[in-house]
Amino acid sequence: SDLRQPEEALKYIDAAIERDRAINHLSGIAVMLVRKVQVMREHNLGTPTERLELALDALKLGEELGYRKSGALAGSEVAEALIELDRGHEAVPYLQQAAEWAQLADNPSLEEQMVRRASELNASLSQFQS
Repeated sequence: SDLRQPEEALKYIDAAIERDRAINHLSGIAVMLVRKVQVMREHNLGTPTERLELALDALKLGEELGYRKSGALAGSEVAEALIELDRGHEAVPYLQQAAEWAQLADNPSLEEQMVRRASELNASLSQFQS
């Protein structure tokens, strides 16, 4: 993303999350949580553990709402955080689930990206184990 002021963006995102919480706009919260994690990852803000927690919250919300696009994006962010934490073996199922959700959300490019990421990760993990 081309945000010049990621810290400023995070303030706006947090404000949007608070507004959505105040009116119980759950899909809005899910979208903004995913966006927050993306900005944090893209700009190397926060720790992988913090991003993992936020992404898991977004994923849980996406699952509860059946909000597939948000669920797919959140699952992908969960996987990226796990990989950064050297827990790649735990990331594969999240990528596979994200691919399924992307397919259900009729988002073939995201689905393809998740399938490719999962197979790359599987390949590097099996190489690492042998």
